[in-house]
Amino acid sequence: MNIARDNILTDMSVLSDLHVHTEYSDGSDSPDEVIELAGTLGIRYLALTDHDTAHWFTQSGTDAYIKAESYGISLIRGIEVSARDYDTGKKAHILGYWPGCEPFVPLHLLPFCKTIQERRTKAAHRQIEILQNLGYPITLSDVENSCKADQIFKHHILKTLYSIGAITDIMGDFYRQHFRRGGDCFIDIEYVPAHEVIAAIRADHGYAVLAHPGQQKNYASIPSFVKAGLMGIEYLHPSHTREDRALILSLSDKYGLFRTGGSDYHGLYHPGRPLGSLALSPKDTGELIRQGLFRQK
Repeated sequence: MNIARDNILTDMSVLSDLHVHTEYSDGSDSPDEVIELAGTLGIRYLALTDHDTAHWFTQSGTDAYIKAESYGISLIRGIEVSARDYDTGKKAHILGYWPGCEPFVPLHLLPFCKTIQERRTKAAHRQIEILQNLGYPITLSDVENSCKADQIFKHHILKTLYSIGAITDIMGDFYRQHFRRGGDCFIDIEYVPAHEVIAAIRADHGYAVLAHPGQQKNYASIPSFVKAGLMGIEYLHPSHTREDRALILSLSDKYGLFRTGGSDYHGLYHPGRPLGSLALSPKDTGELIRQGLFRQK
């Protein structure tokens, strides 16, 4: 059974969402729009975790914190890094969190982000060339105008095609035909080493958390990730089954990892993942307060 269909909202007073994407990576909403929606939903703890970029909290975070505060939201600086365990070959997305609103740049982590940004944007340039050869009226400058940060995602290409009327649905048949594995625009970029990413987050005084291990089936990597500095594991995620959650509970207890959770919200790009749809238990929320990731007002 998919966790998104489970009724696990156990304590609305501590509603949280620690896995959220904005237009600064592959989400459709601005940080302000996400914060406004979170405010209407009664979310108290919110982390914006865009892929491979610290853009929002290094350049526009101050305004976001002021807006979040007006809604009674404790905003957490976050990131999701696209990594791989090269010992097992498995992909492993690593979440990094930094509570508080002080000006901050994660100096140890930024080189890994820059590497991924360059590889992703290079792949996007090739995808645009492929589409041009197929006869689609799209240019690099058109796509760059759809970007809000420091890299080009396939979502920016699809958004551009949709905006000029070349396709009728951003994530519909065209996306499935051309951008999924086997399609002419599918390009799998090389990810950065997960163990080094974890160590970099810790060196930047952040909380390193393994994202959706059930989705990427990388449970075997957890012991070595713990040695590298892993502190937490994502327990609640739309892709996790009851079996995944049971295994994560066992592993988190065995290795002393705290548990997090989130909707993996992407706005229009993943309409089946509503913001705030997964809520941590009071016990796990209390542990995050004890760890200092959640700051009580």
